[in-house]
Amino acid sequence: MASIVKALNISNIKGVGILFVFEAMKNIEKGDDDAAVWTVLVDLQTKKVLLAERFEVKAKGFGFRNIWASAIKATLDEIDKKKYKAWKNQYGG
Repeated sequence: MASIVKALNISNIKGVGILFVFEAMKNIEKGDDDAAVWTVLVDLQTKKVLLAERFEVKAKGFGFRNIWASAIKATLDEIDKKKYKAWKNQYGG
C-alpha cells in the first residue's frame, strides 16, 4: 500500500485521506456480487499509511459502474457501523 500512496499527487494537502483499493470483484449471474476492498487511511501531508484494512462486502446493482459504486457504499457503511468507533478508540481522535 505504501508504494501506491507514495505515487499519489497530493502535495500541499493536509489532513487524513481515505483510499479504496479494490483487490477483487466477483459477479455471479443472478446472484450476489462480492468485492474485496482495502480501506487505507493516509496522512496526506507526509503520505504515511496510518491504517490499511481489508473488507469483504456485498455489492448490488446492474452494470459494472453501479456494482463498483455500491461496493464503496457498502464499505463506508461497514466502517460507519462497526469500525469507526473502534479505530477512534485505538488511534485517538
